[in-house]
Amino acid sequence: TRAELPGQIVGTVVDTTTTPAVPLANALLLSTQESSGISTFTVANGSGVYFFPNIVPGFGEVKAFSEDGAIRGTTKPVEVVTGDVYGDGGGEDTDLSVKLGGGLR
Repeated sequence: TRAELPGQIVGTVVDTTTTPAVPLANALLLSTQESSGISTFTVANGSGVYFFPNIVPGFGEVKAFSEDGAIRGTTKPVEVVTGDVYGDGGGEDTDLSVKLGGGLR
């Protein structure tokens, strides 16, 4: 059994190729927790919103990628707390971006 309840991560991802940036539907997101080494993938919805349920508490990061995974976008650090939702307020920045017109490779 788990000693601690998992946490969650929520955020948005946009395409910054144009101004203003637009939501990036179907973007791939990768969450990696440092303490456990566990990585989890999810896909953004049509509004660019992503959600990771059941994340092991601790420090980690979230990375954004294009739908096909070929273009890497921004990475943000996260600190998941037991039973909490990271990114739903309190100044936690989980907004990510991918520049489809030529991101990081």
